[in-house]
Amino acid sequence: MSMRRDALRAAARAIESLYVEVARENAGAHASAARISVYPNSPNVVAGQARVWFEIRHEDEAVVVAISDRFLKRIEREAREIGVGISIAADERRSAPLLDPAGVELIMAVASDLGCKAMTLKTITGHDALAIQKRIPASLIFVPSQGGLSHNPREFTAPEALDKGYAVLVETLWHMVTAQE
Repeated sequence: MSMRRDALRAAARAIESLYVEVARENAGAHASAARISVYPNSPNVVAGQARVWFEIRHEDEAVVVAISDRFLKRIEREAREIGVGISIAADERRSAPLLDPAGVELIMAVASDLGCKAMTLKTITGHDALAIQKRIPASLIFVPSQGGLSHNPREFTAPEALDKGYAVLVETLWHMVTAQE
């Protein structure tokens, strides 16, 4: 047993370390270790290789850098403690782009005209609208989920909230296609 170099054990430590470092920062960052592949992926063979895709998000790039730097140092140390080597295959740092201010203003005005409560929220990289924003102006319309739970199988949004979000979307699109410049 002492000669084993279990890559999956190191991956498990790294995953836990990610969440510890994010919580330690206490800055409202989001993180995930949402994808893992293991080789040879056999139930009775010690994993010789494990790949984990990690992501850390925050609106302030300095927070992401601080967490990332601590995380990488920590997992290098912890992997070394159990005799496992690690390497970083890709390290992509993306800044949090802003959504189209005119689009946000239009959505807020439409929501107000329809009598809907509305607020602006900061979002961080990951939404499709942010990728689209590279080519054309983009904005997002969120509807409230019960208990604020999102990106989760237990997420639930009341039909009335969906109807209001739909009405805001339709009216926003109508304004966009009928606007006279």
